[in-house]
Amino acid sequence: MKKIYTIITTLLLAVLTANAQTVLINEDFSGLTAGTEDNPEATMLVDDMGDFINPSALKPYDSGLSYKKWGGIGLYSAGGCIAIKDGWFLNTPAGDMSGDVTITFRARLAKGQDDTGRNALDLIFLSRKGLVDFGRKTYSLTEEWQSFSYSSDKGNFETTGFQFYANTEATILIDDIRVERQQKSIQTPTAQDAENVTDYSFRAVWTPTGAESYLLNVYSKKVSGNTINVSEGFEGVDADSEGRLNADKPNLPEGWAFVWTDLTKPHVAMGEGPDGSTKAIRLVDEGDAFTTPVMKDGVTAFSFWLKAQPTQTEVPDGSYIQVSVDTEYGLYPWKFIDVADLLSDEARDGKVFDITTALKAFEKVYAINFEYVPVKGDNTAVLFDNVTYAYPEPAELNYALKDQKVEAQPNADAEADMTYDVTGLDPEFDYFYTVKAVSDGYVSEPSKEIEVFAVSQPTVLEPTDITSDGYTANWTCGNKVDVYRVEQVQLNTIDKDTDDYTILYEDFSKVKSDKTEADIEKGNIEQGEYTSGYGPIDDLTHLAGWKASSLQCVDGWLGGMESSGVKGEIPGAIVTPAMDLSHNEGECDVTVRAWGTEDDWLVIQGVNPAAYSAIRFPEGGFVEATVTIPTCTKKEQLTFYSNNYRTFLIDYIKVTQKVKAGDKVEVVTSSVITDNNTTKSMYMDRPNFGPGHDIYYRVTGLRYYHGNRKDAVASSPSDMMLVKAPATSIQTVGKTESSVTTVAGGVSVTTTDNVVLDVFTVTGQKALTRTLAPGTTDVSLAPGVYIIKVADQAVRVVVR
Repeated sequence: MKKIYTIITTLLLAVLTANAQTVLINEDFSGLTAGTEDNPEATMLVDDMGDFINPSALKPYDSGLSYKKWGGIGLYSAGGCIAIKDGWFLNTPAGDMSGDVTITFRARLAKGQDDTGRNALDLIFLSRKGLVDFGRKTYSLTEEWQSFSYSSDKGNFETTGFQFYANTEATILIDDIRVERQQKSIQTPTAQDAENVTDYSFRAVWTPTGAESYLLNVYSKKVSGNTINVSEGFEGVDADSEGRLNADKPNLPEGWAFVWTDLTKPHVAMGEGPDGSTKAIRLVDEGDAFTTPVMKDGVTAFSFWLKAQPTQTEVPDGSYIQVSVDTEYGLYPWKFIDVADLLSDEARDGKVFDITTALKAFEKVYAINFEYVPVKGDNTAVLFDNVTYAYPEPAELNYALKDQKVEAQPNADAEADMTYDVTGLDPEFDYFYTVKAVSDGYVSEPSKEIEVFAVSQPTVLEPTDITSDGYTANWTCGNKVDVYRVEQVQLNTIDKDTDDYTILYEDFSKVKSDKTEADIEKGNIEQGEYTSGYGPIDDLTHLAGWKASSLQCVDGWLGGMESSGVKGEIPGAIVTPAMDLSHNEGECDVTVRAWGTEDDWLVIQGVNPAAYSAIRFPEGGFVEATVTIPTCTKKEQLTFYSNNYRTFLIDYIKVTQKVKAGDKVEVVTSSVITDNNTTKSMYMDRPNFGPGHDIYYRVTGLRYYHGNRKDAVASSPSDMMLVKAPATSIQTVGKTESSVTTVAGGVSVTTTDNVVLDVFTVTGQKALTRTLAPGTTDVSLAPGVYIIKVADQAVRVVVR
């Protein structure tokens, strides 16, 4: 979470006196000699990529600003200063602007444009990676040079810079840009997802920053579920009878940050608040602003009272209050409240704004900023009062490790991640961790909190109740499981080279709908619900392990809906279960029958970026094609989606691969889900015992992420457990090798030579005699108990 940007003109932030101020930029543009201030040169200073054509005309700047160079668009030389024309912008170099950063500069309009100067310039403090705003300040300009200053403690260590953005097509002149930085901390490590997670341990992972050491904190949380509700009426603010703040001790509410452009003016309205309130906060000048306290778990409710207090007869249009929200992605200028709306008859005595519902559009909002931006000639004051907000009660932390020191490894590869194995955890709790860096007497801010969402890994036990028709799979497991998935695996030993061995086949015949294939061309398709991620679809497939997002269907077809354009909703996609596709150097063939928008493409994407192919939808949309996917892996998953995020449907998917004699190919022949997390056994039928392959089972635990049944997190699968065929086989009959296995409605006999098969009832009566050729032969028998004799060996079987 990022700290809210504040600029407090009445109170300087404390600095570390041992650390000198660093001048990052000191640019007076004296190298730009062409043109004059009011008649800039006609040739642009930058190329089509926004880079300066002659960067040597600019002064050197601090080496820490290496992420981006000077740049922009619409920039011209203006006789010792720089001109921004036609509503374009100037970017400073970007890089390490952490700590307390202050920029000073001069700016004015070119002559003859004075009436365009209101709110003419935005100074934006931002990350050049992703263009995330850390702060934004609007300035009004005149035809005379003015000096401006802006401070922030919100920059990062790698990608921060300033942008001068023209809010007008009038020519703006900029000069004497100076940026200074006071170090306050060191770079925060980037914590990554934990590895090797078990009920009792995990491996913490983070990206090093070159620090001397790191402090690891591991803790569980006790969440009360309670909400803290706050009402702030500003009654405790200390001001005189005219509303001027006590300069020495204004007693502003704790945690709030206020900005006043002119401290000599009254900033408290006395006796003008709602419901008899004696005090209200008063924003008077352009740039007057305040920010709520930071709530690290997010604001859950927010409302406030707002009133306009005009002091002139004719109120100009165009003034507004800018409402910005602080999110995971930076400061977002979210809403503009028109001051003219506050002067309507219904709002003249004040109006309550409740933005609780609107806040839900963001994953989390940590604080809210209000800034007054009046137009030229508007002397209206804006009053704020009766702010109410709510946030979750902070969780109680129980530390397993607190500031555990982890020394950096001096000789380690700079690109290698740091790790620490955390052990001895209580399996009843979920854990979180953060990391701080320590160097040169500084301790960094904590990293982003990483949740270690453990899912108990099952341990398989020996199977029981084994017959030719089935067996009971058994396992044991910890408590962090909501669902178990038991997979029956046939591990085939390939007896001969095969060019198109089937690894996976799914025809989506379990998908039921009153819409049929004939409805597809008419666009008559059953729509599902948009999702924000991938969820399991085990009820729609023959094998478990498939996942999908934003589904739609017709009978026997499954597909994805097109992009909705709504934040938090993703378009449709279908993901296969994990498969071993490492044979044939990872190359496999995928055959699909599908339907989609003409000239769109059905993309098939594997785990590796290179494991990719696509099928174009022709006129009419229906297509059946086979494509080759390269560089697949031993734990491969293929994702099917529309290249242009359009709607699509799939009738069947078949994955085949070239295999060689002796290869071991794993095929899942059955998969069963149970949502009874107390069960530790499952009956598995039709194991298909026989020569040339072995039968195994494995168990995977799944846990719903914080109870969300659409977001199941899987454990690592258990080890594979071999299921030995029951004693219903005949081995080594003379010089032949044969086996007898019961199947539904009879027996299956495999032999390497010509043999005579005799079938007797338990009373000794011969029921059948047959000469069998080499290979596998299925023999139909009525239900009952039989003695099966092959050559001179016999076995007793039960046919059901």
